[in-house]
Amino acid sequence: MSTKLALRGVLFAVVAAGLTACGAKVDCNSDTVKNDALEIIQSHLDAAVWYREMKIAMTGEPRLENIKTVDERTGGTQARCRASYSYTYNDKPRAIDVTYNLAYVEDKKSTEVRVVVDDVKGGLMALAMTEKPIKNGEEKVYDTYNGNLIAVRHWTKGVEDGTQVFYDRKTKGLVHQYTAVSGRKDGEEKAWSADGTVTTNLKWKDGKATGEAMTEPGSDQLTNVKDVGYSITQLDSGQKRGQRKTYRTGSAGEYLAEVETFKDNQLDGLRQKFNQKGELVWQARYSQGQLDLDAEESKNTINDCVANRADRYRRNWATSYRPQELEQRIADETSIWEADCKEGRR
Repeated sequence: MSTKLALRGVLFAVVAAGLTACGAKVDCNSDTVKNDALEIIQSHLDAAVWYREMKIAMTGEPRLENIKTVDERTGGTQARCRASYSYTYNDKPRAIDVTYNLAYVEDKKSTEVRVVVDDVKGGLMALAMTEKPIKNGEEKVYDTYNGNLIAVRHWTKGVEDGTQVFYDRKTKGLVHQYTAVSGRKDGEEKAWSADGTVTTNLKWKDGKATGEAMTEPGSDQLTNVKDVGYSITQLDSGQKRGQRKTYRTGSAGEYLAEVETFKDNQLDGLRQKFNQKGELVWQARYSQGQLDLDAEESKNTINDCVANRADRYRRNWATSYRPQELEQRIADETSIWEADCKEGRR
């Protein structure tokens, strides 16, 4: 079967089908014609990016029903047909009126089918804008720019259910995989960096994760990209426990920038920051998520930090103010400096 696509005012698609009736007469209700018309429609829809997400909410196969021959000419060798493009979306039956034209082609001894595909596309687009898809089954997601497969996901009634797999947009390598049951992660979850190194290795049970996760710097958001820095977070039954180490990239390469200590999902213990040379530049102790101002590490760090700020201020403004006025300005700034120093801003 040869297929030709053409634009004539509104969008038409053309396919040459075998003769479906004796005496070279065309037939709107011919199975061959209906199949060809559906093939034309689906080929256009499958090429549309917006339809890919909508399709996952469709069940069963689309059909052409309620066939009507609207007009018949030249002894039955040409006809205009109207039908309902019937489909199921979000578990509800739907229908869109569609027109297709038939013409018998003498030299090819075949029937030409032309479908006004925009009838169907317009109806589906309008529905997608007013009713979001409730996804069911397997969904394949492709990159908009290069067409590479970037995810294979599984859904049941709009929630994740089954294996979820994600691929790198450029290399196509596996970067993330987990299993969900009724919308909740269950079992193993793993993530990989571009070179194939495991960056996250978690075990989910009852909605809680245990293991090691690579996250965005100082956060709980998973990442597999190290270029802008990252944190290695320890989890135990859904709680951050133990150390979280944050790495940054400096002029000499990657370095350990911060170490935090957690207990029951709260900062609890020593928190330290380092420069690119590996030197300790700030530290404080926390208790149940709050900065412990009575701890020696905290008091020493804050006092040193405020004193350094005051010294810098004196050097920068010594020639601009009289000594008494300069000290008053320093006193006015001290509360702001203390707040910054408590947060590790030096």
